Amino acid sequence: MKSFVRTLRLFWSRRRFEDEMAEEMRFHLEARVEDLIAQGLGRDEATRRAAREFGRVLSAQDDCRKARGLERLDEIWADLRLAFRRLGRTRGFTATALATLALVLGANLAIFAVVDAVLLRPLPFPEPEALVTVYNSYPKAGITNDGCSILNYYERRGKIAAFSSVAAYREGTAIVGTTGTTGTAGSVERESILRVTADFFATLGVRTARGRD
Repeated sequence: MKSFVRTLRLFWSRRRFEDEMAEEMRFHLEARVEDLIAQGLGRDEATRRAAREFGRVLSAQDDCRKARGLERLDEIWADLRLAFRRLGRTRGFTATALATLALVLGANLAIFAVVDAVLLRPLPFPEPEALVTVYNSYPKAGITNDGCSILNYYERRGKIAAFSSVAAYREGTAIVGTTGTTGTAGSVERESILRVTADFFATLGVRTARGRD
């Protein structure tokens, strides 16, 4: 991972790297020319011989790019440019592909959000892994979850050794607000509520934000 990040940084500072590499190549070539001149050769002959000994500068630069991992990034960048050019020529296909990708990504994000909230993220209660739900089921009648009645709750409370506490709840709605009297304004709304037994909060291990339980 560190090597990949280093290669990316080098890719973004590509021009400076190329300039420094070219300068280093010139330095070594000129140093070899000076050595050959010191051995008695003329400058033109020393330059030709140094070039033959040193090889092609561009080939040496390619070797440096390969050693730094830039060659693979160059290939990826060339493939991306070619792909964008082809997509630009077929705008209808490009629009369809982008719309499909957007829908797929949106659906996957929505599914992940639900899975994260329901399955992955722990419940905001102490020891959430110890909480279980008990309900009546009648497989022969095709009823998998029939909830429980208040009688079921009283029958089971304190009689299941595996449970330290048992509570019951039932979803419903209620009218909230005042209807008002003659000459006065009132406002009522139907709200979703949860009817619970007295030991509901104690079973969850939390306290009420207001009032008494």
